[in-house]
Amino acid sequence: MEEGSMTKKLESALTRIRSAKGNYVGVGCLVSDKHIVTCAHVILDALGISRTTNEQPKTTVQLDFAFGILQQVFNAKVTFWRPVHFNQAALSEFGEDIALLELDEPVLSAKPACFLLTNPSDLEQHRFQVFGLPKGNPQGVWADGIVIKGLANGWVQIEDKEQSGFQVEPGFSGSPVWDTNLSAVIGMIVATDPNRIEARVGFMIPTLELFRVCPLLEDIKAINRKNLEITQSERKVVAQLLTFLEDRRLLTESLGYQFHHPDHLRKSAQEIRMRVNLALQEIERDSKLTPILKQFQFAARSFQEETEKALQLPSSVLGSYADYLEKYQFYMTRSIIAAAELCSLEVDRGILEAFERGKNRGSAF
Repeated sequence: MEEGSMTKKLESALTRIRSAKGNYVGVGCLVSDKHIVTCAHVILDALGISRTTNEQPKTTVQLDFAFGILQQVFNAKVTFWRPVHFNQAALSEFGEDIALLELDEPVLSAKPACFLLTNPSDLEQHRFQVFGLPKGNPQGVWADGIVIKGLANGWVQIEDKEQSGFQVEPGFSGSPVWDTNLSAVIGMIVATDPNRIEARVGFMIPTLELFRVCPLLEDIKAINRKNLEITQSERKVVAQLLTFLEDRRLLTESLGYQFHHPDHLRKSAQEIRMRVNLALQEIERDSKLTPILKQFQFAARSFQEETEKALQLPSSVLGSYADYLEKYQFYMTRSIIAAAELCSLEVDRGILEAFERGKNRGSAF
């Protein structure tokens, strides 16, 4: 479960906000099948309206999906508006410069991004990646860096410590900030420091603030609420456990070699039980992950017991054991997929293939 590959899930949600002339002025992020969050100043730039305007625009905004195959242009209207505040005395006000767009029709070919509601203080020193459209790069580029610290106005400072590669600059506004430690969106790019370009500094509105300021985000049914209720520490525990499970030949390979090494299977099931027990100790008892981890625990214990029985049998009468092995493989891969979906983690191809084999055989406990 490589963290680098997780940005593929973000790519599907990335949109490019267009001006009437077809120029790209900023980025937006799909949060449901027809809603996109971006910066208010990106919308004003797209419509050719002064950034000092406070009134919510009524004109339709055009956009496309940055990684869409057909590059279809979509129309959207503004349904939530929190304009830019230029009065320096208003810098203490939280949540400015946010807009929510609603498409004319749902987009079924793209998937909403995974947003994680986390206190900014828990994100310090995390690595991030962000997509942007700086001048001369209409196809978009990626920048990365680290999260520094929260500011008094609710924003969070981010920095690129490297001297090479792209940095957050004009054209990145509205883009979701992808935390490579947590594999989720943790904020939205809102500004850079125009007076200190050499410092390679940018600012984001954290997701916790986005959802507080824009109640409509909470009301969108397509947002995966289960994911929002999983803490980052629990998500890390599950990611580590699934990485371990995905490396078990017992769970991913077609049946055959297993019958020649039943004692190895018993030890593998025992090790799985130990790993799951440790994971259960690290999450809250009332966590939504607990029932799934207990399914792992039950299956591993049952399989270990059946394997110990099989060790006493001659190879000619292992038919019932083979049937139990198929059921165990199916049950475990199904639970892995459920845990991954709950935490918005990708699943190894071998696990998916093993699950499909079991499903086609009708295997189940």
